[in-house]
Amino acid sequence: MTSLTPVNQTNHEMKAEAFSHQLLETLNEGAITLMISIGHRTGLFDLLAKLPPATSETIAEAVGLQERYIREWLGAMVTGNIIHYDCTHKTYYLPQEHAAALTGEAVSGKISAFMRYMPLLGSIEDQIIYSFHCWAISKPQKAAITVATLPTQLISA
Repeated sequence: MTSLTPVNQTNHEMKAEAFSHQLLETLNEGAITLMISIGHRTGLFDLLAKLPPATSETIAEAVGLQERYIREWLGAMVTGNIIHYDCTHKTYYLPQEHAAALTGEAVSGKISAFMRYMPLLGSIEDQIIYSFHCWAISKPQKAAITVATLPTQLISA
């Protein structure tokens, strides 16, 4: 749909379109969350906080990871406005104010570390759904995960 609202579009249709847009934004933010988790776990944010603007090749060499995947990850981070790209020099850089929240410099620690919970939840989604069904048929003793064990499952996943 276009961003222009047709005159004959009903209030219901406008609300439905706005909600669809909200869901797409949620999907995009979820993907960025996963990419932030990857950046945290691979040490890319810590490295980028120390590097001057650099090419994907330089970044890959410095961190010891595959350049192709570094380039794809950097593209996602640029799309999410986490990392900036200088198209003239073909370099990437992590703004200092972003690094503060993504590395150990933040007052509350590495906020990026908390992004890890989304992929962890995804990894146990089937078990959670199974638990819903077990409870639905009044057999809680066979549930794979209970509310009480969910934090343990997240930590150990």
